[in-house]
Amino acid sequence: YSYRMIDTIIEELNQHNIGIVEHDTCPGIIGAFNASVAEQITQLKQRSPNKGFIVLVPNPDWLHQLTQNISKHSKQLLSQYW
Repeated sequence: YSYRMIDTIIEELNQHNIGIVEHDTCPGIIGAFNASVAEQITQLKQRSPNKGFIVLVPNPDWLHQLTQNISKHSKQLLSQYW
């Protein structure tokens, strides 16, 4: 992607829009991490609101923003494999 294209993508994501981008194996839906974007994606994919999403995070520190309780066993696995 060009810098101009990346800037456009960032602007769209900041406005709570969703997008489709190429990945190494298949296209993926991207969006900001918030409830309105989750609802848009749920409607677009016609999926049950009870189904979860795969959320990619850059490092374990981000997990505290996504969950309240991380078990001791999970913390051990994180430190071992991440």
